[in-house]
Amino acid sequence: GGNVVQTVVLRRLSLRADGSGRLWPAYLASAHARQAALAAVPPPEGAAQSLLPDTHLSLQPWNVLLQLRQALVTNDEYLAFMADGGYERHELWHAEGWDWVRTQAHKAPLYWQPDGRGQWQHFTLAGLQPLEGTAPVSHVSCYEAFAFCQWAGWHLPTEMEWEAGAARFAWGRRWEWTQSAYQPYPGFRRSADAVGEYNGKFMINQQVLRGASFATPPGHARLSYRNFFHAPLRWQYTGIRPARNPMDGKST
Repeated sequence: GGNVVQTVVLRRLSLRADGSGRLWPAYLASAHARQAALAAVPPPEGAAQSLLPDTHLSLQPWNVLLQLRQALVTNDEYLAFMADGGYERHELWHAEGWDWVRTQAHKAPLYWQPDGRGQWQHFTLAGLQPLEGTAPVSHVSCYEAFAFCQWAGWHLPTEMEWEAGAARFAWGRRWEWTQSAYQPYPGFRRSADAVGEYNGKFMINQQVLRGASFATPPGHARLSYRNFFHAPLRWQYTGIRPARNPMDGKST
């Protein structure tokens, strides 16, 4: 169900096998990773796309207890946020997000339309359809994802939190916003060839999204892939997977 959570103890960077059978580290963008020891590891073929440094990170032992939602936030859950005044409550939003709401008069995710009878419709690949309550909410900005998590008593996961827990939940239905800025990993160097046009030059004012969506080409759906968008953008199939520290006393 939607309220099922996966508890993860984040310990240290683990290795996993890529498609070639070689071991490749699960890179995590965090203060801990930036303080990690570095050792050379050749990248797997095709991994240079945006993100991977040419070094292996080995974290010192540390523990953080974390809970991640097994299910993505649904349309029904997002409707509850809206019904509770989510777009009118400034305390739920970043200042920049609140300015975005007020100046653009946003009241719902992109492609949602009221049907004139008190219900919502969603413009899909099949045209305008009744909103499916149990489907993952789509086409939300990072501002909206953050505000929903504030309302629900959770938080957007960092890249580190998402990647550490991703093996324990089903991902790939929506690109999932994180609270991590799109910044280089330790040891990253911008490539001089064509791939350099895709990564380093965009590492400013962008938020990382993890996972994939149903529209993602199979070769781009992998745990290490870092998508990135400006916080207000909503045209992509974006969604929300909240996280929390179970020791902070908050609940859904």
